[in-house]
Amino acid sequence: MAKQYSDEEILAYNDKATTAVQERYADWLISKLQLEFQTTKAEGAFREAVRVTTALRSIFQASPENQDARDESRAERAEAEAAKAEKPKAAKATRGKAAKADEDETPPAKAKPAKRTAKAAKAAADEDEEDTAVAPAPRKSAPRKASARSGAAAPF
Repeated sequence: MAKQYSDEEILAYNDKATTAVQERYADWLISKLQLEFQTTKAEGAFREAVRVTTALRSIFQASPENQDARDESRAERAEAEAAKAEKPKAAKATRGKAAKADEDETPPAKAKPAKRTAKAAKAAADEDEEDTAVAPAPRKSAPRKASARSGAAAPF
C-alpha cells in the first residue's frame, strides 16, 4: 500500500519551490489550451495551482479520502450492474409465465408454408421464361507473367 501522508507533510508542499517540470507543464497548458490571463496575478495563481496539483496528485490518489470515494463508486457500479443483469432475468421469467398461460388458453397455430428461397424463386422464374436469356461471356484469363530468371511463363 502507498505511504499515507500526514496533514503536516501535505502542508509542507505550500513552502516548496516550483520545479522545472511544473514550470514547463504550466507553460505547456497555457500554450496548448490557448489560455489568456487578464492580469499577471491571475496567471501566477494559475501557475501556483498547477504546481500544487502536480505535486499532490499522487498523494491524493493514495489518500484514505480518495480510496473511500473509489470504493463507494465501485460498490455503486457493481450494484447498478447487478440490477441491470437482474432485469432481463426477471423479464424473461415473466415472459415465460405469460407464454405458458397463453399456450394453455389458445390452440396451437397451423404451420405456415415454407417460404421460397431466392435460389428457388430464380429457378421458377427461369422455367417460366423462354430461352431468351443471353449466356454470360466466357471469362478470359489474365496473361501469365514471365519468370524473371528464365523468361518462361510462370507455372501458376
